[in-house]
Amino acid sequence: MDMEYRSRRHPALGKVSLRLTDGSEIPGELLDASDGGAKVQVVGDFAQGTRVRLCAGRLEIWSSIRWSNDGEIGLRFERDLARADLDELVKKPYARGRAASGRWMYGA
Repeated sequence: MDMEYRSRRHPALGKVSLRLTDGSEIPGELLDASDGGAKVQVVGDFAQGTRVRLCAGRLEIWSSIRWSNDGEIGLRFERDLARADLDELVKKPYARGRAASGRWMYGA
């Protein structure tokens, strides 16, 4: 039986932006996230496979658009998030703090 692993989704509400490769930014609302991706509410339609950076606070996460439907998009992160960064993205407190010196960028 061929089953694809799907990470646990965490509900979230927060302002984010999508930075496109041409430098433009689109505002959005984070709806949920997992260590491997996120669902974001945005205005507009986007092509599947479009490469973007999800920007939220100090985090910049390289992602690709997996699907776009009726004002929502699904993102697949290029690298899985560390637990502390996922907690920060969905605004959950985490046990081990770390000094934030600027933005952390996932992917390349």
